[in-house]
Amino acid sequence: MLNEKQRLLYALKGAEFDRPPVICLGGPMSAAVSELLELENLDFASLHSNAGELARAAIAIARHTGFECVGLPLCATVEAEALASTITPGGRRTEPRVAKERYLSIDEVTTIDIDAALEKARVPVLIEAVAIASEDAPEMPVIANVLGPVTLAASLVEPTALLRAMIDKPVQVHALLDQLRQFLSLLIGRLAVAGADVVAIHEDVGDPKSVGPRLFGTFAVHHLQWLVGELRGASTPVATAGHAPLCVCPACRVTTALEGMRRRLPVIVHCCELSPPAWPLLARVGATAWSVGHATSIGQLLEAHPELLVIGNISTNLIDNGPLSRIESGVARAKEAGAIAIAPACGLAMGTPLLNIQGFTEAARKSPAVAANPVSPSNGAA
Repeated sequence: MLNEKQRLLYALKGAEFDRPPVICLGGPMSAAVSELLELENLDFASLHSNAGELARAAIAIARHTGFECVGLPLCATVEAEALASTITPGGRRTEPRVAKERYLSIDEVTTIDIDAALEKARVPVLIEAVAIASEDAPEMPVIANVLGPVTLAASLVEPTALLRAMIDKPVQVHALLDQLRQFLSLLIGRLAVAGADVVAIHEDVGDPKSVGPRLFGTFAVHHLQWLVGELRGASTPVATAGHAPLCVCPACRVTTALEGMRRRLPVIVHCCELSPPAWPLLARVGATAWSVGHATSIGQLLEAHPELLVIGNISTNLIDNGPLSRIESGVARAKEAGAIAIAPACGLAMGTPLLNIQGFTEAARKSPAVAANPVSPSNGAA
């Protein structure tokens, strides 16, 4: 009998397993609904400043809802706050969100102090929370969530101005995305060392519906390809600053271990809207699996690109409103289409009834299993 961690990791290898896991990634797709926060006497304003409370909340969400993973963080603002955008903290009925981007235009962007950002705001809290959750819920896979480079850029530069700059000032946009990719790579490395089992990268602002297939390829796919490549490339010895390339002192061994742990992580990429013209670009990214929104047909996507592994994609409106019979039908369709894991298609509304979420996860656990896609070199399976 597989436990929750084994089941998800088997699924992400494209291997045979007993049934698809039911997961909620976390981050922008958190299941921290108001009813659950009230039940646990938690609110966003306080829990994000305390690593123990954040880990406890994430584990409680999994256990109350029936989702078979621990997703951290519980919002989409950790990176933006560390990089100096203004954040509203949220409460029991509202999520944290970006109140004001750091830059009004791409022309204002300066060199980012990446090392300093990794020590700022809630980044250390998140890393510690991952470590606590990994220790306190060892049977559960811990999914560390980060924003994709383009989506993070839209949390730092006013989004409309960023979109215009993609067309008018692409060199400057690429320069910003290069910096953000380095920041994200180092952040994920620290999350991996802390105990994350999987990383999920959310590229929603940079998806084909938001920017169009051409800009999706030019910016989102290009930088995701580099980021995922850095995360999943072969581990090689890495020296600390000022040391010889093949140095084996304790500090360099730790640095090399960090690189190796980071690069073995399975990587899920989520895009809310993946229109058919963008599908041929997906394999280039090298992700272990793709999480897709409700508008994307999993069956058609896999028919066109059977080398991909796909997660999804039950409508969050359906989970919010029910009835359970329709939720069960949606789960069955996703399994029949070939989803390796069942998940909400997007972030759950804060007002979603806990009973509906529990009905969804129960339906996912009991409905018939389907065969997994076979492992192939191009699906990124470890």
